Amino acid sequence: MIRSLLVIFGVLVLAHHAVAEEPRPLGKNCDLDSPPPASGEDAHMYGGAFKIYPRAKNIDGNYNGCQVVWRSSGENIDNWSLYVVFELKGEELVQAWMPIESEYSHSKCKYENGQLISGNTNHCFKPERVPVKSMASGCLSGLLAASYDRKAQLPKGCLSYE
Repeated sequence: MIRSLLVIFGVLVLAHHAVAEEPRPLGKNCDLDSPPPASGEDAHMYGGAFKIYPRAKNIDGNYNGCQVVWRSSGENIDNWSLYVVFELKGEELVQAWMPIESEYSHSKCKYENGQLISGNTNHCFKPERVPVKSMASGCLSGLLAASYDRKAQLPKGCLSYE
């Protein structure tokens, strides 16, 4: 009886390690769990609203760390959940990490010299699109307000991505 339980326990331990997710990247900004006030913003018709930190315009060839993206939860643009962490060496994408493993997880996407070297090409981010460009902080709420009030001014600088 005890021998059977030990065998079952061993199988469960091995199974857990087989499906364990990749570790979250380490480095500057990699451990952020919520978007800082200076986060850039973006929105997509089918993907929802996003906060991005740091903004692409603040990442140069000397940057070593992560660009973090959060996604709005539902229709509330004040409730953010971690979506993806891009590990960067300079402006080059090294890996994409997601907190939740799924069939379409990007956590197994690894890059070298601007090329995908590990992961599914149909599900991994295109390296030329990272770091992700964004609108300035505050643009989403300003554009949302302007969409409901035709007399409202569009926020300045919110139609450019950098």
